[in-house]
Amino acid sequence: LILTNSKNLKESRADTYERLASTSNRFKNYSRAVNSYLNAVKLYKELGNLLKAGSNLELIADVYEDKKEYDKANQYLIQSIEVYKQAGDKEQEAESYWDLAYNLGQFQ
Repeated sequence: LILTNSKNLKESRADTYERLASTSNRFKNYSRAVNSYLNAVKLYKELGNLLKAGSNLELIADVYEDKKEYDKANQYLIQSIEVYKQAGDKEQEAESYWDLAYNLGQFQ
């Protein structure tokens, strides 16, 4: 992160945060994973890359789904739906709606 920070390459920083989050999630360091994904989301939004921002929001939801924290997962799925709407990506929007519906079924 220091190297990409010094060069002020937001895209590289965002990608690095995303990789760090993925690795953290695999090692079940969920709080670090969520924080890293959130950093990636912020940078992707600043870059105008809404598809990557939405994807990272879905990945945050996945972390919470793994923890069976469906309320929190749904909050991030709703955010991803909004981002995909802004991006005009109906396919990803529908995918997030499907995930949300599945999670809502977990409460019953």
